[in-house]
Amino acid sequence: MAIDWPQRKNKKDPASAQFIGNKAEDFAQKFLKKRGLKIITRNSRYKLGEIDIIAEGGEDLGFVEVRFRSGTSRGGAMESVADKKQKRLVRAAQLWLQENRAYQNHYCRFDLIAINSVIDIEHTNWEKDAFQTTGFS
Repeated sequence: MAIDWPQRKNKKDPASAQFIGNKAEDFAQKFLKKRGLKIITRNSRYKLGEIDIIAEGGEDLGFVEVRFRSGTSRGGAMESVADKKQKRLVRAAQLWLQENRAYQNHYCRFDLIAINSVIDIEHTNWEKDAFQTTGFS
């Protein structure tokens, strides 16, 4: 099922970008649930970064970044998580684990749900362990 959203009058309009981002995260949450993961929380915000979704599957804990790209002029959704963003995600995950000690013995990974062009299953790619980080598992 594809999700329609209003056409943006101004591509830099943060309200429209936020609306689309929320729709993409809603879709990603349902996507993960259908694959047997339990959603622990969404939108954990810290000074250094935000984690879109934290999901548990067995003894694995996934810190999930959701990326939507309406076009490829700036690269696809998969290519949009640069080193700086990865470092912010890792730091946010470390802070979240300090606050939620019950999950500290889980294997932790950083996943990416990339949605290109249309928010539907056909245009969605879930990359588990999208990037590796030293000393974090």
